[in-house]
Amino acid sequence: MSAKQIVDPKDPTKFTIELVDATEDEKKLKLRFDQLRDEINQKADKPGAADLLQRLLIAERLALVGFDGKPADPHPALMSLGAIRADAQRLMLPPGRFTVSLPEGALRPEDRDIIFRTDGRPEPVPAAQLKLKSDIEDTLTTLQIIFPSQKREPWSLFGWTLTPGEGHGTRRFEEYRYKLFGLAQVGLEDYPSVETAQLALAGLQNEVVRREGPRIKNGYMRRLGLWALMLGGITAIAYLMVRNNDGFSVQLFAMKNLFLLWTGAMIGTWLSFGIRKPVITLADLGGLESDMVEPPLRLLFTGLIAITFGFIFLSGMVNVKIGTLDTVQLLNHGSIALAIGMLFGISEQALPGALTRRSSQFVSEVGGK
Repeated sequence: MSAKQIVDPKDPTKFTIELVDATEDEKKLKLRFDQLRDEINQKADKPGAADLLQRLLIAERLALVGFDGKPADPHPALMSLGAIRADAQRLMLPPGRFTVSLPEGALRPEDRDIIFRTDGRPEPVPAAQLKLKSDIEDTLTTLQIIFPSQKREPWSLFGWTLTPGEGHGTRRFEEYRYKLFGLAQVGLEDYPSVETAQLALAGLQNEVVRREGPRIKNGYMRRLGLWALMLGGITAIAYLMVRNNDGFSVQLFAMKNLFLLWTGAMIGTWLSFGIRKPVITLADLGGLESDMVEPPLRLLFTGLIAITFGFIFLSGMVNVKIGTLDTVQLLNHGSIALAIGMLFGISEQALPGALTRRSSQFVSEVGGK
């Protein structure tokens, strides 16, 4: 087989290649180059298309004609062809509709943000780019929550101006933010690769969860546990004091097991978090509890609902019997009161709904008479 390189007389840098007496394999190889050339020509108005065509001609010459007296070598040319095809596929994607930058200058909204600006064209922004932008912003918001700003102003001492250094959290935040900034550029600017950026974002989110998740989850459990220990310990001490001083108040002595009910609810609420959140996600790092209630308020809320149910049991409105556990024995056995409280705490997410249903039942009965 022989191949002719025909140079364009108007532009010596341009040429075409024709085959003479080619085999079927050589024709198929030439066809692959021609098909890719046609695809690129369809996007000839896109920036970078001319460079891709020139690279394609060089690879075709290497595969079919050769360079500097050396024979044709299709193997490296095919590798170049694959790279050119990958770059050509980016030309077929919707153009990036955003410019991505970090805050700078006097008019910056917040020095911990990433700035997204559209190009102002009237065409709608592709849905994939909008989703990527939203996912990046959600991730950045989570990072801003788990790494609160540690910006400290310089201060003077005896004429010396001291500038506090950045904390460890600030450095970690900046590390993650620059990674977000880079993948935002890949997925939203020029001729973006949204799918690649989404994969990179998923990898970054997994990295944040692995590195920061243990610190945040364990810290929350310690905080919740300390509050549970304090609030449950107070009622446990109150129970012991009333039990050992039956003459202090007959009514309190009769109701002493309600203190144990509260203590059990505190223990159960702490256990509830570990049971409900065995695995956490990036969204959890920004708020481990979906209702956004702080640990002391959560414990007080659960404890008061548990006490309310305790009085419901005592009034006879509801009676629950499972095995040998009977809510009728609430005031007679401390172990039963403690167990009921722990079960209430473990099920603290379901308690408000259960109490609402019982209240609605009571009000409907009252209204029906």
